[in-house]
Amino acid sequence: VGPCGSGKTLLFYRLVHDETVDTVSSMQPNESPASPDGLPLRLVDLPGHYRLRGLLPDELECAQAIIFVFDASDALKQAKPAAELLYAILSTFADSKTGPDLLFICNKSDNKVVKTTQRVKLMMMNEIETLRKTENSIQSTADGASSSSEQAKLGIPGQFFNFDAHSPCKIDFILFSARKDDLTSVRQFIQAHASS
Repeated sequence: VGPCGSGKTLLFYRLVHDETVDTVSSMQPNESPASPDGLPLRLVDLPGHYRLRGLLPDELECAQAIIFVFDASDALKQAKPAAELLYAILSTFADSKTGPDLLFICNKSDNKVVKTTQRVKLMMMNEIETLRKTENSIQSTADGASSSSEQAKLGIPGQFFNFDAHSPCKIDFILFSARKDDLTSVRQFIQAHASS
């Protein structure tokens, strides 16, 4: 998953078909019944377009792991839509307190202007904190007063959102190029979750 133009489909084609292809924004999911390593799992490339977000809940329900692809070479433009999607994913698992592990790929590292993983992580935490405050403010306004049960589910009220302390999913951030880098780190992540 990830916003439009982040490189999800290119990564999918490299993983499944071992091909580097030029892609355009997907308007339907790409799916492979098994990983290229023959492991018993289904790989799904969900389109990043906002109108297709309705596909996300069903896929999250059966996800063993999630790979989130983010264009780190265009981080300022991608930050808000990426954070909205990541917030939706993490909120889905907030009640259970344990969701599937998530590999956050800071993609397009072959570009000269690319944000570091630490910078992207900080940007995502700031954007998610803004989303939490907005959600709490809307709930507070709609209900007249906010109680702790009406607070945004993600994180702890009164504390700035932090992935390490508040995320229901274990998240690893890596700097990567779906076009040029060796796929070993991504394949290892997939293999580690194939039987979970």
